[in-house]
This record gives sequence, C-alpha cells and structure tokens, in this order.
Amino acid sequence: MDHKSISKPILIIQIAAWIMAITLFYFYLGSRLKEADSTYLLGITLVSFTFHMILIYGYSLYLYPRFYKKRSTSFFIVIVIVFFFSILLLRMVIEVLAVGPLTTNYQTIFTFGQTHFLYALTSSFVALIIAILITSYYENLMNREELRKQREIQVQSELNHLKSQLSPHFLFNTLNTLYYDTYKVLPSVGDRISKMSELLRYFLDAKSQKQVSVKKEIWHLVNYIDLEKERVNDAENVHYHFDIHTEFLIPPMLFMPFAEKVFKHGMDEHANINHASFRISDDDHHLVYEVQNQFFQKESDRKGSGLKVLKSRLQLLYGERFSLEFKVEEERYVSYMKIPKDEY
Repeated sequence: MDHKSISKPILIIQIAAWIMAITLFYFYLGSRLKEADSTYLLGITLVSFTFHMILIYGYSLYLYPRFYKKRSTSFFIVIVIVFFFSILLLRMVIEVLAVGPLTTNYQTIFTFGQTHFLYALTSSFVALIIAILITSYYENLMNREELRKQREIQVQSELNHLKSQLSPHFLFNTLNTLYYDTYKVLPSVGDRISKMSELLRYFLDAKSQKQVSVKKEIWHLVNYIDLEKERVNDAENVHYHFDIHTEFLIPPMLFMPFAEKVFKHGMDEHANINHASFRISDDDHHLVYEVQNQFFQKESDRKGSGLKVLKSRLQLLYGERFSLEFKVEEERYVSYMKIPKDEY
C-alpha cells in the first residue's frame, strides 16, 4: 500500500472509522472501569489508538512497500518484529509516565508489570494483525487491477498488430524487388535495403511475441545502428560492444528506444565528429545495457514517448526489479538499463 494511492474518499472513510472506534472503545472502558476518572479513560484511549495507528500505518505504508518486495522474507520478518517490539516498549513507557498519573481514585495497571505487558502486547498484536490483513486485501485488489490493465494492453496490442498486417506482404515484396535490382548495381545500397527489410519485419513480428532471443534482439539493434550510421559524419566513432555469456530470452524491442534517442537527439548530422557507444553485458542474474553519446543542450529534457513506453513496459514486466537511469557525465549523456534475467 502506498500513501500516494490513498484517495480522498478512502481517507475520509478511514478518519470516520477511527473516530467511531475511539468513541466506542472509550465508552467500553467506562462501562468496565466505572470508578476510574474520565481523564484516565481518555488517556488510555488516546495513547492506545495512537500507537495502534503507528503500527497499522507504519506497517502498511512504510515497512511493507519498502522491505517486503525489495528484500528477502526473513529480513522483512526481522524488521517487522523489531518495529513491533520497539513500538510496544515506547507505548508502555508513555503509559507509565503519562497515563498512569492521571488517575487519583483508581489503581492503575500501567506499572511495567505483567498485567500491563499482557494488555499492551495483546492490543498491539491485534493492531498488527489488522495491518497485515488490510495490506494483503489491498495488495490483492491492486494485483487484480494490474492484471485487468495488462489484459487491456494485450487486447489493444493485438488490435494494433492486426491493423499493421493490412499490407505487409506488399511492402516486403516491394523491398525485395528493390533489393535484387539495386544489389546488381550498388551492392552497399542493396545491403542497406536488406537490413531495412529485416528490421521492418522484426518490428511487425515483435508486436505478437512475448519474448525473443537476446542475440536476435542484439542482431536487429546492430542493423538499426548500421543503418543510422550512414547518415551521420564520423560514423567510425559510433561503436558497440556486446558481452553476452549465455543465451536467454527477453521481451522484444527493449534495446531500440535508447538507440532511437541517440540518433534523434544525440547526433548532429552537420558536425564533423559524433561519438556514441552501445554496450550490453550480462552476469548470472542480470542484463545491463548502457549507451553513451555526446551531450547536447536540453537533451536531458527530451525523454520522448519511446522512453516513456519503455519505462511503462519495464514496470509491467518486472515491477520494481529493474533500473532505468539517464544522467550527464563529463559532457556525455548516459542511458542505463538493468533488468533481471530470471523473469523469462
């Protein structure tokens, strides 16, 4: 549960629920402790519910989103236990120092004794259980909503794929004809037409594929870079290096947005020198993709729709288990992406 996702109606409902619970608890105490002072009853009620709120919201809004999804389960359990007993100890201290002295005609239980400990432990544990149940319920709702959105995206993607298939055969047949006719006279131009044809075919096929070979994705990235290099000066300073140790599958079209941005915003067609480097590597658990190019003014503000779509895709595919960064280092613009290999 994230505090940013709490809407105004839900907040109003929570406030009303807390007010009702506090009121009912106060009158319940009054019926059980008939000889106690009203200030003493009010002190018990306010302190108890203050720490209940700390436990519930501390778990739901801080501990769960910060540690449960990003750390191991055992580490998360240890953090929750430490948090729980820290709050419990602080609560008992406040009750002894601030609540106990409020009574003048009733023997208080807030003395660090066994009764005090069992009362604080039981009520605090109930609050923690409520926090766990509420967070689990809310998380389940969010997962179902996320699944619904993914299905909508998939349906729209399939529709877009159908639209794109209206006349692909005509396009590829025309390109093939141009390739054979051109290659006889200008082999280098024919090669570029062939690469463009393969690239277009891949763009169309990728819409219906959930995963592709990482080496296939790299191969098409190289074709794209080679085609773009033809229209920039000093193309020999645009280079790439790939260090992939194993073959594995990744979602298609993850590498293209960085390359598109480089050649759209990180190159000057009229400049004598253009620098860019593309590096892809992997280890046992992750794939790292880093692109560096010369920095032009205001380039850092140009994220573009392609990079926004990429970030949305990564969030859907990996949740929070990815890194996507853009920064300027020594007049170089650096784009960095890190994704887990074990998702596919």
